[in-house]
Amino acid sequence: MAASNEWNEWHLTEDGWVKGTEKTDFAMNVVVAPENRLATFKYQEHVSSVYSKMQISWDMTWKKPSIDITPVVKAHGQYPTSFVEDRVNGKSIKF
Repeated sequence: MAASNEWNEWHLTEDGWVKGTEKTDFAMNVVVAPENRLATFKYQEHVSSVYSKMQISWDMTWKKPSIDITPVVKAHGQYPTSFVEDRVNGKSIKF
């Protein structure tokens, strides 16, 4: 069992980023994905043990088939907020 495993889903839509399901170490707030989503990403903070460094990831977990999300990413940014961008150290998303 991990010492900590928290994550947030973020959905990219034509209108911008929409916050989805959020899991903390003690609770989960389930949010239904918007029908107009083009892609879903997961921001995760994972600590294996009290002696481990925090592992941070930002991964695409779903993408609408046959859709190029590049123009939407350019319009709304690679990340939903500066909070996420600061934590992933400028890693580029892959789509």
